[in-house]
Amino acid sequence: MCQVREQEKDIALQIREDVKQRRNQHFTRLAEELRTEWKESQTQKIRNLEKLYLASLRNMGEGHRQAKENEPDLDALARRAAERKRKADIRHQEALKVQKNQKEILTKQKTWHIKARKEALLVEKKRSAKITSRPPPPPTLFE
Repeated sequence: MCQVREQEKDIALQIREDVKQRRNQHFTRLAEELRTEWKESQTQKIRNLEKLYLASLRNMGEGHRQAKENEPDLDALARRAAERKRKADIRHQEALKVQKNQKEILTKQKTWHIKARKEALLVEKKRSAKITSRPPPPPTLFE
């Protein structure tokens, strides 16, 4: 019976060691798989970054090239500016004419009574000159 107990202990110990060994092997294999998976993901990230870097190197200067291709038409800009200046000059001349007319109207409104008085004086002067140019009236008989 002691011998059976010893055998049972040895078998149980053997089973525990086997389980421990399998568990360690399982953990080791799992760690190795995770390590290889991590390395693969890192290499994939590095490849993607290299692709992005190379693409950015290829695109370097693209903005400058596009800007050169799309240079503004300086002649057309100059023509448009000249046309705008011509129209502005025309508007300026018209505004000056309107302003001058308004000033003349305002001046006439302020000085109409002076002109009317001068005309009345001129009429009176002509009438007076006409009367004085007549011969004097004949003396009255009663004098």
